[in-house]
Amino acid sequence: MPINSSNALTLARQLLAYTVEAANFRDMMDVIYVAQMIEKFISFTAQIHDLGDLVVEMASNMMLVDERILWLAQQKSAACSRIVQSVEHIAVLTLASDSQAITK
Repeated sequence: MPINSSNALTLARQLLAYTVEAANFRDMMDVIYVAQMIEKFISFTAQIHDLGDLVVEMASNMMLVDERILWLAQQKSAACSRIVQSVEHIAVLTLASDSQAITK
């Protein structure tokens, strides 16, 4: 499903609900999928301010995944690095703009 400005927030909320169970992820593909989706959301964080909060929460949830699964996802597609880079991008947007991408 393509992500656009009209459905990004809804999809991000659904993905956040999915990542709440991140501690139970048993497949590296779950981590890779979340990393890909987070990267897609990043292009909308400047115009949809609540999206930054959701992405940071998702990234936080992903830290609960078993280390072995995270390691496998990192080896396969640099998923962990991509999640961190996405959060860094949100921080840069927040610091560089008058309207913050993160509201908390």
